[in-house]
Amino acid sequence: MKRLIIKLAKEYNCPVKFTKKGKLYKRSRKDFENKLKVDPSLGHVEALSEDFIREFQDKVDWISVSYHQKLSEDFIREFQDKVYWPSVSSYQKLSEDFIREFKDKVDWSHVSCYQKLSEDFIREFKDKVNWGFVSCYQKLSEDFIREFKDKVYWPYVSCHQKLSEDFIREFQDKVDWYYVSYEQKLSEDFIRELKDKVDWPSVSHYQKLSAKFRKEFNLTKPDNNWLYKSTKTKLAYIKEHTNYELVDNDTAIIAYKSVRDDGHSVYNFQYHYEIGKTYEAHCDMNIGNENSFGLSSWTLDKAKNYYDKGKIFKVKIMIKDIGAIVHSNQKIRSTKLEIIKLQE
Repeated sequence: MKRLIIKLAKEYNCPVKFTKKGKLYKRSRKDFENKLKVDPSLGHVEALSEDFIREFQDKVDWISVSYHQKLSEDFIREFQDKVYWPSVSSYQKLSEDFIREFKDKVDWSHVSCYQKLSEDFIREFKDKVNWGFVSCYQKLSEDFIREFKDKVYWPYVSCHQKLSEDFIREFQDKVDWYYVSYEQKLSEDFIRELKDKVDWPSVSHYQKLSAKFRKEFNLTKPDNNWLYKSTKTKLAYIKEHTNYELVDNDTAIIAYKSVRDDGHSVYNFQYHYEIGKTYEAHCDMNIGNENSFGLSSWTLDKAKNYYDKGKIFKVKIMIKDIGAIVHSNQKIRSTKLEIIKLQE
């Protein structure tokens, strides 16, 4: 973003200065906006005020404005016939009251995917929401899934919702057992009970099993996988191949997590992160899968690059809880992490 601003500033002969945090100085901002008056469609480059957009409403690129600019609901309401509603539905933070008011203008597939929706709201608009996206991106309780068992998309429920073994047992003829076998954390007793339904290659690669259980079902330890790596081996790898800061007498590392402005996960709404809290999840420990499930965190630079519209938390991860280190050692997947503080 900063490089692009500098490039365009040179093109328009407009010197700019940045603060230490990478923001334009007020004077530079004014000069830059004056230059943008020549071509306001470049508004996706730098944040523009709503007053500026209002002044040049007949010149700005409203698709870019709807996507790149942070707009208030009052502003969107004022320019409801100019904004690009698919982008508004995806990239602007909308309240349920606002979505309700403009239910005939919003893109419901985008709303179902990108807006945090309560179960009551989904219930109210059950005939408008995209149930595939709801099943994938919204956090749903088992009672809600049970209520709408004929509307939810079960492969996504099996993959993206956190399900208890009792619930899986109840809906064993609806869940997708391939996804259940690797995305859900399963006990050995449960796997044994439903041995004719589970996907055994997935069980072998994604569930951590005792030696006795592996012998019982003739399973081997998977290759290229940290399921059975010792803490000592993980520590040695971190010291030799990464630059993560070691803390607590080399029992933990410091990493960084990108989240939305409201603290929710970037990918979906399953987790809401808060300082001082610890989070746990099932994790893919196959180091050959760069993008997969688990609690992800990054080096600071990569966390900034991964998602630049939210905020970054500093996190602590016990080495024993690390599941995989991927993306050229820039990304960590773990089963557990603690939110330490907001990174300035």
